[in-house]
Amino acid sequence: FLGLGMTLAGAASQTFLGRKVPLSIQGRTSALLGTMKDGLAIPALLAIGAVAGMVGVRAVLTAAPLVLLVLAFGIARLAGRLRDAPAPQGW
Repeated sequence: FLGLGMTLAGAASQTFLGRKVPLSIQGRTSALLGTMKDGLAIPALLAIGAVAGMVGVRAVLTAAPLVLLVLAFGIARLAGRLRDAPAPQGW
């Protein structure tokens, strides 16, 4: 399931970039996105490894997907609120 989810997320983000980002900066945008993704993965993996050392791998493998699902819904909800909020004056 993780591989399928990663594939779908990668395809969706590349499609979004292809449609919304000007052609002249698509390469730089894609490189920045990849760097951020890889850079942000390191602290998350270190944290998961530390928690797995304390509570066990089985507990982490059970809880991590649930935590990520709740986090994804929270981010989606926040993004919806920000998208619907009126723009500040002077913009």
